[in-house]
Amino acid sequence: MASSSFDHTVHVFAGLGFIQAIKSPAAALSYLEAMPGWRKDQRHAAAHKACRAGMSGGTQAATARAAFEDFMLHAGLLVQKSPQVDELTTAA
Repeated sequence: MASSSFDHTVHVFAGLGFIQAIKSPAAALSYLEAMPGWRKDQRHAAAHKACRAGMSGGTQAATARAAFEDFMLHAGLLVQKSPQVDELTTAA
């Protein structure tokens, strides 16, 4: 059975110095769907598909998180965890 939340929070840049905490496949999917068209490549498509499957129980949340993190890393939007991240993070 798929979990409805990630085993750990993924921190991503949300624009102009803001960091967003992504805690579930649903939150990741929402973030992915808001991406501009020029960012939507094969990694984006794979992350989108994995997050949708994670929401419907078709895959584990960990699989969705891994695909989302891979896309965000290659897009340059993944935030590495540090003490300052918690101060700047907005919940999603």
